Amino acid sequence: MQKLVKRTAEAQRAVARRTAKKTLNVYRRSKLERRSEQSQNVEEIAGDLRAARVARAEAWDLGPLTPRRDVDGNFTHGATLLSRNRPQTPFKAWEIEQRCAWAGGSKLLNIVKNDRVVVMEGPDKGKIDLINHIDLNNGVVELKTQKQRPANTDKYLTVVPDVHRKVDPSQPPTSAATGTLPISAIRLVHPLTDPVTGITRDVIVRSLTAGPVKRHRATGWKAWTRYITGLNVAVPWPEPCPLPDTLIDELRNKYSKFRTRHEVEYVQRKEAEASEKKAGRVTAASMLTPLQEFNRQQRDARRARGQPMLTEEMLEKVGQVIARNKAVALSAAGVSEVHETPAQLL
Repeated sequence: MQKLVKRTAEAQRAVARRTAKKTLNVYRRSKLERRSEQSQNVEEIAGDLRAARVARAEAWDLGPLTPRRDVDGNFTHGATLLSRNRPQTPFKAWEIEQRCAWAGGSKLLNIVKNDRVVVMEGPDKGKIDLINHIDLNNGVVELKTQKQRPANTDKYLTVVPDVHRKVDPSQPPTSAATGTLPISAIRLVHPLTDPVTGITRDVIVRSLTAGPVKRHRATGWKAWTRYITGLNVAVPWPEPCPLPDTLIDELRNKYSKFRTRHEVEYVQRKEAEASEKKAGRVTAASMLTPLQEFNRQQRDARRARGQPMLTEEMLEKVGQVIARNKAVALSAAGVSEVHETPAQLL
């Protein structure tokens, strides 16, 4: 038994050593990749600054004869490298906290999807937009307008690496990339009422603070109220988004006969089919033979005349026919009609 316990302990220590060694190797590799990426970015920025100084000097010296640098033949003017827009290595924890400091930190971030924010830095400075996605791993946000930006824009073009173009020569030199902004480059926009003038207008909230946190240990649920720092003003959270259609299809059978929620395209297609059937019936009703047209005219004429009215003469003839038929029926049965006397009536 002691040998079995010893073998188990040795196996556990061996696994712990391998795990620690693997974790250390991953940390060293990520640190080396981060350092090389940072040095590469610094060299690229320094090269761009040197090229900008040379271009500025040439523009000063040559004047109208300055060469046009936007038609150099590479078609990459105004495009940036993908490594600058989206770093491959993750940020450090303190860097992410520094980006999220104004919003209460990354643990209790006081901005969510569909919040109205204003851009404080970059080419879109001063624009108000809605948050489409938040990436806490890199401390960046994606705005809805930037996501829907047309592909021919020159604000978020990235240079396609030469390695990719060698594999596929037909690939263009640049590609449109989804622009992201650091959380530190945006601020929340919230309407506030001036207590002096009573006018309500949008203001830029430069700092947010989280209130007391409510937690549920079993489910991990937590909620809190966000406040403007220095003011006793609570900023309401935006309305939560409904479940995506794809998720509803996973939870409920898309082709079930009990389904009550349908896509807009499906409803439009069914309505178009119903209208087409109705139009077909109208067309078929308009295609009649001469006899059918004559019968329709007769029905319309009878419907226009209405119900026939009985005259006095017609009522008298009807009474005579009833009396004659009654007498024939009584004689055939061998009975006679008994007339009531006034005494019997009393």
